[in-house]
Amino acid sequence: ARNHVQMLNREARARAEIMLDQAVKQERLFFRREARLRRQAQNWSPDGIRRAVETLGTAQAQSRKNAALEETIVARALWAVALAARRSSN
Repeated sequence: ARNHVQMLNREARARAEIMLDQAVKQERLFFRREARLRRQAQNWSPDGIRRAVETLGTAQAQSRKNAALEETIVARALWAVALAARRSSN
């Protein structure tokens, strides 16, 4: 069973790498940014990325509704994403 789980884990990593390759090619990133993006993407789980995007999207919507608190809303969202990134890399 352990070998099977390890095989599935390797397969999932290979698929994630292929998906990352496709995403990088689609974005047409400046070549110096590509390595940094790859390192950062490897630190995040797909669920973590989804939550981060959701957090930023919610903050964007809230900041558009309340311009007076725009800076505070965006700062809190960015801090939340930064803390999540730090947790996922440890």
